[in-house]
Parts: sequence; C-alpha cells; structure tokens
Amino acid sequence: MVSSKFWQSVSVSTLIISGLTLGLSHQVLAGVDLPEDKLNTEKSLRWGGAGLPSDDVVTLRDALVNSVVGKVVIDKHGEDNGKEEATGFLGGLFNSLTVKDPFGEPQPGRMTIVTLWGSKEEGCFVKALVHNAPKGDGGDAKGFVPVRLEVGVGDRVVKLTPASKGVARAASSNYTYVKEYTSNYTPIKAEGSLYFAENTFAVNAKVADLFRNAPKGDAKIRLTFANGDTKIFPVGQKNVARWRDSYDYNPSCQAK
Repeated sequence: MVSSKFWQSVSVSTLIISGLTLGLSHQVLAGVDLPEDKLNTEKSLRWGGAGLPSDDVVTLRDALVNSVVGKVVIDKHGEDNGKEEATGFLGGLFNSLTVKDPFGEPQPGRMTIVTLWGSKEEGCFVKALVHNAPKGDGGDAKGFVPVRLEVGVGDRVVKLTPASKGVARAASSNYTYVKEYTSNYTPIKAEGSLYFAENTFAVNAKVADLFRNAPKGDAKIRLTFANGDTKIFPVGQKNVARWRDSYDYNPSCQAK
C-alpha cells in the first residue's frame, strides 16, 4: 500500500484551451538542449508535452550557469478514442469531418503518455507523465498516477518501481471543447474533465546497462495505474537506440 504521504495533489485552476497549460499542436522545439527547469511539470506541462523536444537525445542544462546536468530521451504516445464524426449540418451538408489527433487539444476519449528516459547528476530514471481526458467523469485524479512500469527488453521484462525520492503528482480540472455545430456553423461548447498525473521510476546501473544495449526494434511498455488499470504502448526503435546515449551520461546511476 502506498503511504498517503506519497501523494501530492496539485491544485490547478480551470484550464482554457488557449492558455499556457494546454498545447494546441504537437510542437517540437528546435535544437536538442533544454533547461532542466522546463521539466518542472507541476504546473507548466502542456497537453501531450507540447513544446518539449522529442525523438532525440536532449541535453539538460542548468539554467543558471548553462552547465550540462544530464541527458534524456523524450518519447510521446497518444490515443484518440473519441467519436468518429462531429455531428451537425453545414450549408445543408452533413459535417462529418473529425481529425484524429490526440496531441491537438483535449477532447473526450483522448489520452497522452510522455516518458522520459535518461540520467542526470542524481542518477538514472524513467519518468511517466499522463494526460487523460476520459469520456465522462474519471473519478479521483490519484487513480491515474503510474505506480509500476514494465519494459520488454529482448526476451526480458524489466519491472521498475517508483523512486524512493520521487514524488507522485496528480491533478484534475475542467476544460472546454467544441461538442458539435449548429446549422449555421455556430459551435456548441461543452465541459469535460481533464486529469494529469506523473511518477518517476528508479533505474539502477544494471537496468541502465540493459537499456543501453537493448536490441534493435521497438520496446513495449506496460504502465500500471493506481486504480489498477494498465496501458500497453510502444517506444519506437529510434528512441530505443537513443537510450545508449541518454544513459551514458551517468552509467553508474550514482549521485555525482
């Protein structure tokens, strides 16, 4: 059982799609350097990790002196299980165009999982960040906190548990979205529930070595949440190959 002290709920005000918290597109920053403070996800992470560089080895720097403090690979996975069509009429024609884009903006049935793989001065880790806009009420935000992460590496299953010094965070809020359009193309808006949760998983030197020498190909991940649900998703082969560089920064996984 996880101690109540393990949880840290974050109070977040109502999220507006045009605000800073929600990303309007699946953006990627130019370059592969990033101030470590940008990974302060308590309040600043946008929907789907928009604005965070992905699919590359990112060098983390101390914003005060610009020194290198770590390397990380950021992988993004999204799912869109929303409605197939937008209902309504436009100029007498049925408006049935709905783009499946889980990273675009929150909509009922969309979910994104951002994972960070790497090492810093403090040691090695995997961090999982979850945004979920379920259909209907998703319940307590704490239920979406990842509590176990399993990685298929070759013919082995590596099981990771939360870091002893890690902080699990959970937050919930409301958001607005366009539910449908009227005959004169007036948007009808509705309100949904948005959940954010994160956790950091400990990686020791032995596991880091497995990651650095992972065989070519995708890696399958199983994420287990506090509510008992699981989600299986892939990390692409190019990002798997990048683990070699991100875990090479501190291969001993010991605090420097």
